[in-house]
Amino acid sequence: MKVFCFLFVFIFFIIDAQAVLKSNIKSSVEGIDIPNAHIIASTPKSAIIRGMEPYEDLHYKQLLDFGVKHILVFKQESQNEVDKELKKLFEIGFLKADMSNFHHISFKWKDQLDFSVSCLKTLKALSIIIKAYKDDESLFFHCTSGEDRTGYLAALFRYLQKPRITPQHLFQTEMCARAYGAANKMKSNAVIQSIRKELTPVFMKMMFLIKNDLIAYDNLDINACAYDFNSSKEFGKSEFINPELFYCE
Repeated sequence: MKVFCFLFVFIFFIIDAQAVLKSNIKSSVEGIDIPNAHIIASTPKSAIIRGMEPYEDLHYKQLLDFGVKHILVFKQESQNEVDKELKKLFEIGFLKADMSNFHHISFKWKDQLDFSVSCLKTLKALSIIIKAYKDDESLFFHCTSGEDRTGYLAALFRYLQKPRITPQHLFQTEMCARAYGAANKMKSNAVIQSIRKELTPVFMKMMFLIKNDLIAYDNLDINACAYDFNSSKEFGKSEFINPELFYCE
């Protein structure tokens, strides 16, 4: 009886943990039911779409029907989920033989121990998005829930496009409003604190580099990733050292 109870609790925990990973924000993209899916840039022929990880066969078909040409997975694989996604994309005929339209960048939501590494991975992801946009080809990018890493990347891309929008405004509208960090009350306090202490500071530094033209839409200079923030007077005087300006209530 004890073994049965243990198994029941364990299975319930696994199911519940998976449920938490699913964003409760509805899609705003017509024809796509993937939670937290939103168009962040578009042309008459294409769109750049953010969202959570597709988890139903219908989601993949909807992306194909919408005209999405590229998939960007911006997350570290933890349970063979990227391979599973590849299998689904092959099944529906989305992937090309050379897989040039599938992009995976292993990016963590915690353990951001080296800014330069995170910066280089971010620039690689941004270069893929920008190229698709310039080529007028639709792209869908996601992490797991489409909230933290996806929001981080979406806000950076939009700031590169329209730097007149303030970083704080983008943080609130592209990140907090779409369940970044503490904005999703279903996240554990440990996860919220990790995001606040590790991912948000990376976001703040990336925004500083963009605002100061060290990184630009047409010049994703990888040398900027070696910027010395510790001895920078400009960074020390900027709004990007105040974490209270970048916190979701």
